[in-house]
Amino acid sequence: MIIKFTKTFREHKHPFVCIADEWANEAFPLLAYRTLSCYKAPLKRAKQFFLGDYIEDITHAKIKEYMEFLVEQGFSKKTIKNYRIVLSMIFKYAVVNDIVTSNLVADVSIPKGLKSTRRKPPTDFEIEKIKNNVNILKLILLVYFISFCLQNKDFYYIIILLGCDYMKKLDSKEALSLLFDGVIENPKELSLDKNRWVRHSIYVGIAAGRIARAINNNYANYTYFKEYLDEFGPLDDDYATALGYIHDIGRKISHPLHTTEGYKLLCELGHEEEARATLTHSFIDNDVNNSADGITGEDRKKAIIEYLNSIQLTAYDNIVQLCDLFCLETGFTTVERRLYDIVSRKGVYENTLAHFYKTLELKRRFEPDDDYIEILSKELDKTIDDFSLYALFPEIPREELASQNEDRNKLLRLINNSKIKSL
Repeated sequence: MIIKFTKTFREHKHPFVCIADEWANEAFPLLAYRTLSCYKAPLKRAKQFFLGDYIEDITHAKIKEYMEFLVEQGFSKKTIKNYRIVLSMIFKYAVVNDIVTSNLVADVSIPKGLKSTRRKPPTDFEIEKIKNNVNILKLILLVYFISFCLQNKDFYYIIILLGCDYMKKLDSKEALSLLFDGVIENPKELSLDKNRWVRHSIYVGIAAGRIARAINNNYANYTYFKEYLDEFGPLDDDYATALGYIHDIGRKISHPLHTTEGYKLLCELGHEEEARATLTHSFIDNDVNNSADGITGEDRKKAIIEYLNSIQLTAYDNIVQLCDLFCLETGFTTVERRLYDIVSRKGVYENTLAHFYKTLELKRRFEPDDDYIEILSKELDKTIDDFSLYALFPEIPREELASQNEDRNKLLRLINNSKIKSL
């Protein structure tokens, strides 16, 4: 039984191992199997290293010592990065529960100079050799390939090797089928007012796939995404489309609770990894403070916060978050018009203005670097607008693009002149 130190013994210091167990007890049931398998070893190692330490007494120097210890153990840069993420989540949990005042891990980087090694994927010939031979070579290659998959977080090869297709990533066709199931029986129903959210979801999916392809084609000039793609490889544009299609799927059950209901639904259907999109899409950078409105219910809010703190932000999270903020049920538009639509329906909250500016910041990440734009604009005789995010979406009416400043002022007036709702 895990003792709830955060609720019972606040007047005493808190052993790190107890807080780590408490975090795991609450976070692990919410994690997908793949993510969970990557977190168990880092949790065990952290508990061993900080055994006997109170979390309040752990310093930056102690955390740095832990990072150097991992280097001495011969761990790769990617492995150490994962261990740091888990330690950071434990400290975030402690911050949320008023045990410590700040997440010290955020201030400590992994040691520099570590080499990033990446194994080559198995060839089709080698895969067939494993599947068709029952000798020692099969075992040797199987061990090698599984270690490759685990290192690169690519479980698809393991699935191919074992001949199991049921764990494949959700593709766009299946995602669209899930979206329509029980809602759209024939094409005419798509135009019904009650299915506006379905039309919106379709546009989000289309936009997500289009953006993923654009980043893949020119990722070196997207500073924000370059490190992510260097580590994990090109984005899967069909997968991005699938996540866009299903991000609002919880609206089949409840509009106010669509994030958590969508997560439950997809988990029940066996799509735990993709279910995260139903929760993350409403919170820019997976931060509950970066949302367009409030969260219903204190227990539900706490559960969402704990889940978001337990996962690592991905490029797919940011892509769906942005697409949700410039897609209407009628098609693509500007973020100003989309946010005006949201605010006029849902009202103004304490974080609404900050969310608007955070949306603009998010949009900027999806546009090429300034130096690259300046060079190409001169060489190709183009304007800065030709390289904006909206250039990927020629369907946006010209008048909407031309009225961005006017629409921004209109939105700000609505925010400033409205009664603020409590979160």
